[in-house]
Amino acid sequence: SLFRNSGNDGIDLMTTTATVINTQIINNGDKGISVGEESELVSINNLINDNEVGVQSKDRSVALLFNNTLRNNKMALHAYRKNWQYGTGGQIFASKSVIEGEKGREDVLARSRSAIGLYDSYVSNKAISSKRIDQLEVDSKSRNTASRKSSAFEVEYTTPEVSRVLHSLPENIKEKLMLDRRGADLDG
Repeated sequence: SLFRNSGNDGIDLMTTTATVINTQIINNGDKGISVGEESELVSINNLINDNEVGVQSKDRSVALLFNNTLRNNKMALHAYRKNWQYGTGGQIFASKSVIEGEKGREDVLARSRSAIGLYDSYVSNKAISSKRIDQLEVDSKSRNTASRKSSAFEVEYTTPEVSRVLHSLPENIKEKLMLDRRGADLDG
């Protein structure tokens, strides 16, 4: 699929479970993918470029990103709590992904009651500093080649919410993950 120039969110999830695969989400006026109100997103092999926010998770929602390329978004990943009635904010887990942005810009932000985990990913900016952002095998050197051939299912530092969604993925979805590369193969 292609979501381009929507003027607002490219994909907007509310109280939804969704899987987005092999999709280009480009130049939308707000979020590339908005994940809110107890939604669960599995995003595999997608290009998410030139949006205000690449992927935003809020209000007890979980976004799992595998082999995604997020480029030139004003903010790549953002997790926060918008509505107090949900208790907690959003959770994002990005594995084997590429995050590239303008030099000096903060590309990854997790606010109160939210968390972001980055696993075996390339991040061009080192502007990631927060106790709510966990990083394992993250660097700014190896853009396409994965550091490890292992999968995200072996990682033990994820939050309970992320772990629950991660370990409930069906086998036909797990088979689509590319363990030997970072980023989307749609990107070349």
